[in-house]
Amino acid sequence: MSKNKKLLIVSGDQKSTDSLLSLATDYDVEVTADVKTAVDVVKTKIFHVVVVDLSLPSSEALALMEQVKSFRNETIILVLTEKSGLTKILLSRAHGALDYIVKPCSEEQAQSVLQRVSQTIKHWDVVIESSQQEKQTA
Repeated sequence: MSKNKKLLIVSGDQKSTDSLLSLATDYDVEVTADVKTAVDVVKTKIFHVVVVDLSLPSSEALALMEQVKSFRNETIILVLTEKSGLTKILLSRAHGALDYIVKPCSEEQAQSVLQRVSQTIKHWDVVIESSQQEKQTA
């Protein structure tokens, strides 16, 4: 059965990926550990959320975030980072990331972030629906 929300996880950290998979039950999830594959997938499919692991080579992770936003600006980007990754978190926010999850992923933090993301998606859906209705009545 297909779910409406789509999530792409780009991470080579199997433990973090497994944690996110167990919590992202409301999403259709795809996973890749390769940035090039992620770019190819994002070009051809629409994702509501893309999770980028900042343990990937930094320039590749940031370039991926920029490409995701260039293909579909409303895609929500989350980053996975180590506890000591404040500089990377700030840099990733400058490249379009909405929020972050600290590794190792605690269930509580990941659940909280995913709930905020779901609320953001619902908000966008309302805005888009309202905009479409206004166009139809105009």
